[in-house]
Amino acid sequence: MTERRESWGQLACVLNCAERVDYWRDTAASFTEWLEGLSTTLGVKPATLWRYLSAGRFYNSMRKELLAEGISAPPLEGLPDSVSPENLELLAKLRRVAPQEVTDPIAAKVLTGAITRADLRSTWQVYRPALGGRTARGRGVEVPKLDSEDTWRLDSLREAEVFTSLKYGSRAWTGTATPHSFHIYLKVRPELGPDDQTTIEFDAVVAVRSKAEGPLVLHGFEIRSELSPYLAQGVNFWKVATPFCDRLWTAVHETTLGIDGDVVPTYVGVVVARAQAITVLRAATVDEKLGTRSGDLAKGLLSSTPAQ
Repeated sequence: MTERRESWGQLACVLNCAERVDYWRDTAASFTEWLEGLSTTLGVKPATLWRYLSAGRFYNSMRKELLAEGISAPPLEGLPDSVSPENLELLAKLRRVAPQEVTDPIAAKVLTGAITRADLRSTWQVYRPALGGRTARGRGVEVPKLDSEDTWRLDSLREAEVFTSLKYGSRAWTGTATPHSFHIYLKVRPELGPDDQTTIEFDAVVAVRSKAEGPLVLHGFEIRSELSPYLAQGVNFWKVATPFCDRLWTAVHETTLGIDGDVVPTYVGVVVARAQAITVLRAATVDEKLGTRSGDLAKGLLSSTPAQ
Protein backbone atom coordinates (compact mmCIF):
# COMPACT_ATOMS: atom_id res chain seq x y z
CA MET A 1 0.00 0.00 0.00
CA THR A 2 1.46 3.34 -1.04
CA GLU A 3 1.59 6.22 1.41
CA ARG A 4 -0.65 9.15 0.53
CA ARG A 5 1.21 12.40 0.02
CA GLU A 6 -0.32 15.82 0.41
CA SER A 7 -0.24 18.00 -2.68
CA TRP A 8 1.52 21.35 -2.49
CA GLY A 9 -1.87 23.06 -2.86
CA GLN A 10 -3.23 21.24 0.18
CA LEU A 11 -0.14 22.19 2.18
CA ALA A 12 -0.56 25.80 1.06
CA CYS A 13 -4.14 25.74 2.38
CA VAL A 14 -2.92 24.45 5.74
CA LEU A 15 -0.21 27.09 5.97
CA ASN A 16 -2.58 29.87 5.01
CA CYS A 17 -5.15 28.76 7.57
CA ALA A 18 -2.53 28.35 10.31
CA GLU A 19 -1.28 31.87 9.76
CA ARG A 20 -4.77 33.37 9.51
CA VAL A 21 -6.12 31.84 12.75
CA ASP A 22 -2.82 32.00 14.68
CA TYR A 23 -2.75 28.21 15.03
CA TRP A 24 0.98 28.39 15.68
CA ARG A 25 0.79 30.43 18.91
CA ASP A 26 0.48 27.45 21.28
CA THR A 27 3.67 25.79 20.06
CA ALA A 28 5.96 28.50 18.71
CA ALA A 29 7.02 32.08 19.37
CA SER A 30 6.26 33.12 15.80
CA PHE A 31 4.74 31.83 12.61
CA THR A 32 8.23 31.62 11.11
CA GLU A 33 9.42 29.39 13.97
CA TRP A 34 6.33 27.20 13.62
CA LEU A 35 6.85 26.88 9.87
CA GLU A 36 10.50 25.92 10.35
CA GLY A 37 9.44 23.20 12.79
CA LEU A 38 6.88 21.93 10.31
CA SER A 39 9.53 21.84 7.59
CA THR A 40 11.63 19.51 9.76
CA THR A 41 8.65 17.25 10.35
CA LEU A 42 7.80 17.10 6.66
CA GLY A 43 11.41 16.83 5.54
CA VAL A 44 11.28 19.85 3.23
CA LYS A 45 13.14 23.13 3.31
CA PRO A 46 11.48 26.17 4.94
CA ALA A 47 11.96 28.09 1.68
CA THR A 48 9.81 25.48 -0.06
CA LEU A 49 6.96 25.99 2.39
CA TRP A 50 7.23 29.79 2.02
CA ARG A 51 6.98 29.30 -1.74
CA TYR A 52 3.86 27.15 -1.30
CA LEU A 53 2.28 29.80 0.91
CA SER A 54 3.11 32.67 -1.46
CA ALA A 55 1.96 30.79 -4.56
CA GLY A 56 -1.24 29.75 -2.78
CA ARG A 57 -2.07 33.32 -1.79
CA PHE A 58 -1.55 34.50 -5.33
CA TYR A 59 -3.63 31.68 -6.78
CA ASN A 60 -6.58 32.34 -4.46
CA SER A 61 -6.55 36.00 -5.46
CA MET A 62 -6.22 35.25 -9.17
CA ARG A 63 -8.86 32.51 -9.04
CA LYS A 64 -11.56 35.05 -8.15
CA GLU A 65 -10.62 37.12 -11.20
CA LEU A 66 -10.52 34.09 -13.50
CA LEU A 67 -13.92 32.82 -12.34
CA ALA A 68 -15.38 36.30 -12.88
CA GLU A 69 -14.20 36.06 -16.51
CA GLY A 70 -15.71 32.61 -16.94
CA ILE A 71 -12.36 30.78 -16.86
CA SER A 72 -12.43 27.43 -15.07
CA ALA A 73 -10.16 27.38 -12.00
CA PRO A 74 -10.31 24.65 -9.31
CA PRO A 75 -9.91 25.50 -5.60
CA LEU A 76 -6.34 25.65 -4.34
CA GLU A 77 -6.55 22.30 -2.58
CA GLY A 78 -7.72 20.72 -5.83
CA LEU A 79 -4.84 21.93 -7.97
CA PRO A 80 -2.88 19.10 -9.58
CA ASP A 81 0.86 19.06 -8.97
CA SER A 82 1.31 19.76 -12.67
CA VAL A 83 0.36 23.34 -11.76
CA SER A 84 3.59 24.07 -9.93
CA PRO A 85 4.34 26.90 -7.47
CA GLU A 86 7.23 27.92 -9.73
CA ASN A 87 4.89 28.40 -12.69
CA LEU A 88 2.50 30.41 -10.54
CA GLU A 89 5.39 32.61 -9.36
CA LEU A 90 6.22 33.44 -12.97
CA LEU A 91 2.55 34.07 -13.71
CA ALA A 92 2.32 36.39 -10.68
CA LYS A 93 5.23 38.43 -12.00
CA LEU A 94 3.57 38.67 -15.40
CA ARG A 95 0.26 39.87 -13.93
CA ARG A 96 2.04 42.75 -12.16
CA VAL A 97 2.98 44.30 -15.47
CA ALA A 98 0.98 42.76 -18.32
CA PRO A 99 -2.72 43.56 -18.83
CA GLN A 100 -5.26 40.99 -17.74
CA GLU A 101 -6.41 40.47 -21.34
CA VAL A 102 -2.93 39.10 -22.00
CA THR A 103 -2.40 37.09 -18.83
CA ASP A 104 -5.85 35.49 -18.47
CA PRO A 105 -5.34 33.20 -21.52
CA ILE A 106 -1.84 32.38 -20.25
CA ALA A 107 -3.27 31.56 -16.82
CA ALA A 108 -5.80 29.21 -18.43
CA LYS A 109 -2.94 27.41 -20.18
CA VAL A 110 -1.03 27.12 -16.90
CA LEU A 111 -4.04 25.45 -15.26
CA THR A 112 -4.44 22.95 -18.09
CA GLY A 113 -0.72 22.21 -18.45
CA ALA A 114 -0.73 23.63 -21.99
CA ILE A 115 2.30 25.86 -21.42
CA THR A 116 5.85 25.08 -20.35
CA ARG A 117 7.89 26.82 -17.70
CA ALA A 118 10.37 27.79 -20.41
CA ASP A 119 7.57 29.58 -22.28
CA LEU A 120 6.49 31.38 -19.12
CA ARG A 121 10.04 32.38 -18.31
CA SER A 122 10.74 33.74 -21.79
CA THR A 123 7.48 35.73 -21.72
CA TRP A 124 8.36 37.19 -18.32
CA GLN A 125 11.83 38.14 -19.55
CA VAL A 126 10.24 40.17 -22.33
CA TYR A 127 7.89 42.02 -19.97
CA ARG A 128 10.42 42.50 -17.18
CA PRO A 129 12.13 45.63 -18.62
CA ALA A 130 8.83 47.51 -18.25
CA LEU A 131 9.37 47.37 -14.47
CA GLY A 132 12.67 49.19 -14.84
CA GLY A 133 14.68 46.47 -13.11
CA ARG A 134 12.69 46.67 -9.88
CA THR A 135 12.01 43.39 -8.09
CA ALA A 136 10.42 42.51 -4.77
CA ARG A 137 12.97 41.07 -2.35
CA GLY A 138 11.96 39.79 1.06
CA ARG A 139 8.69 39.68 2.97
CA GLY A 140 6.87 42.95 3.46
CA VAL A 141 8.57 44.61 0.47
CA GLU A 142 6.17 46.46 -1.80
CA VAL A 143 5.55 44.55 -5.01
CA PRO A 144 6.81 46.57 -8.01
CA LYS A 145 4.20 47.75 -10.50
CA LEU A 146 4.28 49.47 -13.85
CA ASP A 147 4.69 53.25 -13.73
CA SER A 148 1.92 54.48 -16.01
CA GLU A 149 3.61 57.89 -16.33
CA ASP A 150 6.87 56.49 -17.70
CA THR A 151 6.69 56.69 -21.50
CA TRP A 152 9.74 54.47 -22.07
CA ARG A 153 8.34 51.70 -19.90
CA LEU A 154 4.95 51.95 -21.57
CA ASP A 155 6.66 51.54 -24.94
CA SER A 156 8.52 48.54 -23.53
CA LEU A 157 5.19 47.09 -22.38
CA ARG A 158 3.66 47.54 -25.82
CA GLU A 159 6.63 45.85 -27.46
CA ALA A 160 6.21 42.96 -25.03
CA GLU A 161 2.56 42.66 -26.04
CA VAL A 162 3.61 42.39 -29.67
CA PHE A 163 5.97 39.57 -28.74
CA THR A 164 3.20 37.83 -26.76
CA SER A 165 0.91 38.02 -29.77
CA LEU A 166 3.56 36.45 -31.99
CA LYS A 167 4.23 33.76 -29.43
CA TYR A 168 0.69 32.74 -28.49
CA GLY A 169 -1.49 34.16 -31.28
CA SER A 170 -2.56 32.70 -34.60
CA ARG A 171 0.26 31.75 -36.95
CA ALA A 172 -1.82 32.19 -40.08
CA TRP A 173 0.27 35.26 -40.97
CA THR A 174 3.04 32.82 -41.97
CA GLY A 175 0.86 31.45 -44.76
CA THR A 176 -0.40 28.45 -42.78
CA ALA A 177 -2.15 28.24 -39.42
CA THR A 178 -0.19 25.12 -38.44
CA PRO A 179 3.40 25.36 -39.67
CA HIS A 180 5.60 22.29 -39.26
CA SER A 181 8.10 24.29 -37.17
CA PHE A 182 7.90 27.75 -35.63
CA HIS A 183 10.63 29.28 -33.46
CA ILE A 184 10.95 32.85 -32.16
CA TYR A 185 14.33 34.44 -31.44
CA LEU A 186 14.68 37.84 -29.79
CA LYS A 187 17.26 40.59 -30.30
CA VAL A 188 19.13 38.88 -33.14
CA ARG A 189 22.19 40.42 -34.74
CA PRO A 190 23.30 38.97 -38.08
CA GLU A 191 26.94 38.12 -38.50
CA LEU A 192 28.60 41.05 -40.24
CA GLY A 193 31.50 41.11 -42.65
CA PRO A 194 34.56 43.39 -42.65
CA ASP A 195 32.95 45.76 -45.17
CA ASP A 196 29.73 46.27 -43.16
CA GLN A 197 29.49 49.77 -41.75
CA THR A 198 26.20 49.50 -39.86
CA THR A 199 25.28 47.23 -36.95
CA ILE A 200 21.73 45.94 -37.11
CA GLU A 201 19.55 44.09 -34.63
CA PHE A 202 16.21 42.47 -35.36
CA ASP A 203 13.75 42.78 -32.47
CA ALA A 204 12.55 39.30 -33.37
CA VAL A 205 13.27 36.63 -35.94
CA VAL A 206 10.74 33.88 -36.55
CA ALA A 207 12.09 30.78 -38.28
CA VAL A 208 9.22 29.01 -40.03
CA ARG A 209 9.01 25.77 -41.99
CA SER A 210 5.49 25.41 -43.36
CA LYS A 211 5.84 21.74 -44.30
CA ALA A 212 8.29 19.06 -43.26
CA GLU A 213 9.85 19.02 -46.72
CA GLY A 214 9.52 22.79 -47.25
CA PRO A 215 12.22 25.48 -47.04
CA LEU A 216 13.10 27.29 -43.83
CA VAL A 217 11.91 30.91 -44.08
CA LEU A 218 13.41 33.59 -41.83
CA HIS A 219 10.93 36.35 -40.98
CA GLY A 220 12.65 39.44 -39.62
CA PHE A 221 10.63 41.73 -37.33
CA GLU A 222 10.99 45.30 -36.24
CA ILE A 223 8.70 45.97 -33.25
CA ARG A 224 7.41 49.43 -32.44
CA SER A 225 4.53 50.98 -30.53
CA GLU A 226 3.02 52.55 -33.65
CA LEU A 227 4.07 53.17 -37.21
CA SER A 228 3.79 56.86 -38.00
CA PRO A 229 6.08 58.70 -35.50
CA TYR A 230 9.21 56.77 -36.44
CA LEU A 231 9.10 56.49 -40.20
CA ALA A 232 12.55 58.03 -40.66
CA GLN A 233 14.18 55.40 -38.44
CA GLY A 234 12.05 52.73 -40.07
CA VAL A 235 13.24 53.61 -43.56
CA ASN A 236 16.84 53.20 -42.44
CA PHE A 237 16.10 49.88 -40.71
CA TRP A 238 14.26 48.45 -43.70
CA LYS A 239 17.11 49.43 -46.01
CA VAL A 240 19.78 47.74 -43.88
CA ALA A 241 17.67 44.73 -42.82
CA THR A 242 16.36 43.68 -46.23
CA PRO A 243 19.25 41.43 -47.37
CA PHE A 244 19.34 39.42 -44.13
CA CYS A 245 15.82 37.94 -44.05
CA ASP A 246 13.49 36.13 -46.43
CA ARG A 247 10.48 38.21 -45.31
CA LEU A 248 10.54 41.57 -43.56
CA TRP A 249 7.85 42.79 -41.17
CA THR A 250 7.00 45.72 -38.95
CA ALA A 251 4.83 44.75 -35.99
CA VAL A 252 3.00 47.58 -34.23
CA HIS A 253 0.91 47.73 -31.07
CA GLU A 254 -1.47 50.51 -32.09
CA THR A 255 -3.75 50.33 -35.12
CA THR A 256 -2.23 52.00 -38.14
CA LEU A 257 -4.91 53.62 -40.28
CA GLY A 258 -2.83 54.01 -43.40
CA ILE A 259 0.45 52.73 -44.84
CA ASP A 260 2.29 55.15 -47.08
CA GLY A 261 3.44 53.02 -50.00
CA ASP A 262 5.95 55.67 -51.00
CA VAL A 263 7.68 55.37 -47.62
CA VAL A 264 7.16 51.76 -46.53
CA PRO A 265 8.62 49.36 -49.14
CA THR A 266 5.90 47.30 -50.79
CA TYR A 267 7.50 44.03 -49.69
CA VAL A 268 7.48 45.00 -45.98
CA GLY A 269 4.56 43.42 -44.16
CA VAL A 270 2.73 45.28 -41.40
CA VAL A 271 0.82 43.60 -38.57
CA VAL A 272 -1.00 44.93 -35.53
CA ALA A 273 -0.24 42.60 -32.64
CA ARG A 274 -2.07 43.07 -29.37
CA ALA A 275 -3.53 40.93 -26.59
CA GLN A 276 -2.53 37.70 -28.35
CA ALA A 277 -4.31 38.72 -31.54
CA ILE A 278 -2.55 39.43 -34.84
CA THR A 279 -4.14 41.47 -37.61
CA VAL A 280 -2.32 41.56 -40.92
CA LEU A 281 -2.63 45.02 -42.45
CA ARG A 282 -0.35 44.07 -45.31
CA ALA A 283 1.37 40.77 -45.94
CA ALA A 284 5.12 40.58 -46.43
CA THR A 285 6.04 39.52 -49.95
CA VAL A 286 9.10 38.31 -51.80
CA ASP A 287 11.53 40.70 -53.44
CA GLU A 288 14.82 40.25 -55.25
CA LYS A 289 16.60 42.30 -52.59
CA LEU A 290 15.43 40.00 -49.77
CA GLY A 291 17.41 37.03 -48.47
CA THR A 292 20.69 37.64 -50.26
CA ARG A 293 22.47 37.38 -46.88
CA SER A 294 20.04 35.14 -44.97
CA GLY A 295 22.97 32.86 -44.14
CA ASP A 296 24.50 35.65 -42.04
CA LEU A 297 21.22 35.98 -40.15
CA ALA A 298 21.15 32.20 -39.64
CA LYS A 299 24.63 32.45 -38.10
CA GLY A 300 23.27 35.11 -35.76
CA LEU A 301 20.53 32.71 -34.66
CA LEU A 302 23.18 30.26 -33.47
CA SER A 303 24.25 32.84 -30.89
CA SER A 304 20.66 33.55 -29.81
CA THR A 305 18.40 31.72 -27.39
CA PRO A 306 15.04 30.78 -28.89
CA ALA A 307 12.10 32.33 -27.05
CA GLN A 308 9.99 29.41 -28.25
